[in-house]
Amino acid sequence: MKKNSVIFLLLVGWVLFYGCSHKIVERQFDGQSLARKGETVNICWEFDKADYVLVQGEKKQFAANDCFSFVAKENTKLNITAINYFDTLSLVWDIIIKDRIKTGLFDNFSETSKSYSPSNYFSGIDDAGSNYANQIKVTSYQLDESNIIVNFIILDEYGNFISNYDVNNISITSENNLIEIESIEEVGNNDNDNTNIYFFIDNSYPAENIDYFFTGIANLFNQLPEYSIKVVVYNSQNTEEFVFPEDSIDEEISKEKGLNNLYYTFYHYLANIINSNNEEYLFVNLAFSGDNSSLFVDAKDVATLAKEKRCKIYNIISGDAANTHSFLYLSQYTGGRLYFTEKDDRDEVISAIREILLSQSYYYSAHFSYEISGNTKFILKASDNNLNCQDEFTVFAEPEEQYSDYQILALFDYRSTELLDSFCNNLDMLAEVAINNPGYTIELIGYAEIEGKETDTKNLAQYRAQIVADKLIELGVSPSQLRVVSEGSSKPIYYLSTKDWQKLYNRRVEIRWITPDDLPYEIIDNIYPSEEIAQNKVNIWKERGFKSYYERYLRNNMPYYKVKLWGYATAEEAEKVRKMLSKKYKGNFQVR
Repeated sequence: MKKNSVIFLLLVGWVLFYGCSHKIVERQFDGQSLARKGETVNICWEFDKADYVLVQGEKKQFAANDCFSFVAKENTKLNITAINYFDTLSLVWDIIIKDRIKTGLFDNFSETSKSYSPSNYFSGIDDAGSNYANQIKVTSYQLDESNIIVNFIILDEYGNFISNYDVNNISITSENNLIEIESIEEVGNNDNDNTNIYFFIDNSYPAENIDYFFTGIANLFNQLPEYSIKVVVYNSQNTEEFVFPEDSIDEEISKEKGLNNLYYTFYHYLANIINSNNEEYLFVNLAFSGDNSSLFVDAKDVATLAKEKRCKIYNIISGDAANTHSFLYLSQYTGGRLYFTEKDDRDEVISAIREILLSQSYYYSAHFSYEISGNTKFILKASDNNLNCQDEFTVFAEPEEQYSDYQILALFDYRSTELLDSFCNNLDMLAEVAINNPGYTIELIGYAEIEGKETDTKNLAQYRAQIVADKLIELGVSPSQLRVVSEGSSKPIYYLSTKDWQKLYNRRVEIRWITPDDLPYEIIDNIYPSEEIAQNKVNIWKERGFKSYYERYLRNNMPYYKVKLWGYATAEEAEKVRKMLSKKYKGNFQVR
């Protein structure tokens, strides 16, 4: 009996000893994932002393150190269980959908009352009463075949949204023809939680005071504590994501600067959008410069995909370092709006952001029918008390090619031909595309600032372009695909450069694709002594039905302006048009 007791005790001890020594411990288990609806989430864990792991709803067994992919469709709690012969450890992993932004925002702002300070932006609400329309703004539109819905706000001189406005004072015209409006309704405190809002902030070289703006935006978002807001800070070298309020978005932003790659960034986020349940998206972008480094994506690509994904793009431009035509096109084509603000005017930027948010909740909506061909401009007008205020909006039937000002492949230090490491990734991607498309020809255009005599800068710019070409050849690109050109110091982006980044932009190598699809051939009209004359000439060519723009050059340190007609797929096509122009307008036109 004693022998049996001893054996029993030894057995119990053995079980206790080995059971304790085999207790499962989690070494890595975050327990939570924040995700967009439809996004694939990677759930990873690491357990000590587990033989295998089971995941709720999955038949297979996972390893003790493993990952599991899960498509986030709704808020979900997943049971994850680690098992060995002696022990079981069950834990819960929370998948939280966090980027849905409700648009019933007004009551969550601190300023919910009537505004008494003059403002050009949506800043309060007031009943029509004795108020007169001071501004009318188109905030969005939607085109469905021939049916058009245009949303707009009516503001008094204090920026108050005028509720209960007499819609009989509203008219819409196109080419001076009055449009029959089928209906106009006021929408108040619309709480459509099928709209997701993303904020993009340009952190390229011209964004010198981005911390100043970021702090202001964070303060604005603090008025929306219930909402999860995705903020993307982007440039060609680095992209940072913040989810507010989970992340503290007023923390210091990376000081790593780069070029503006707006098109690439937008396209990347649009491509990952999965529309379901009538979801819509708003992209709100604060830009300090135009896109100058998205080598493989252009404005048309972004506009087309945004329309497909039911995404409206709102652009806010701060300062004058960005040409507005592409921003205007992206906003107009997708049904959004473009805002202009003075450089470093944070208050105006914040006001514009507030207006965009508030106008998703409070607005008037007009419905009418119109057969759209090409693009059609409409004028929306409010008339009361002998006052007339109006706004324009353009509806596009199809996406249009947009002229790209310049695309930078590499930048160089003063009087240097050494390729900066930060641009090597651009060359790697370019080489891969060129190798896979042997029919493409790439023109590499070298530039310099005043870095010596004119002949010296010409040679320096040529050498910079050749350095880039040699690197591409080293990466496998055929020399026959490359064309090296030097513009010397004749075409600075900033000819009165006072800042280091402006001088850096002047020391660049640009890329120009020579492919029929990119309509690479141009016709040079003439050279003009002033920007005003050149712009007037461009307007004349556009009225004649040609695509036109002007470029600024320097000659003996004096600016002059070259007007060009663009959009020709082949040299033969351009030459045919050149002959016609020479005969009709008696000019000395040249094909490039």
